[in-house]
Amino acid sequence: MNKKHLVCTILFFALLTIVFIKIPTWVNNFREKKYKEINHNSAVTIGLIYEKSTYKGKWLIFKYFYKSKEYRSEMQNNSLYNLTSIGDSIIICVDSLRPSESYIKHLK
Repeated sequence: MNKKHLVCTILFFALLTIVFIKIPTWVNNFREKKYKEINHNSAVTIGLIYEKSTYKGKWLIFKYFYKSKEYRSEMQNNSLYNLTSIGDSIIICVDSLRPSESYIKHLK
């Protein structure tokens, strides 16, 4: 293996390592930013988990009523997925300006 291949291989693995270390931080920052935007104009309501999915992660699909309209949303969370079952009541934080934007605040 010549020097060029060795340098490219080392550079590739260095970049790969950096990406794997940084991706969870980027995802967490994106999620926290979204939650802060929702909390700025938030309203709290009660919702119901009506489906659980394991397609590309563990997803909770829930529905809730806000201003007499029914909304459905989904959230990916491994710990909540394991703690809940279909039909459980949950507390949901809803953006009052965009009611379709929401997240599960905690279990009821």
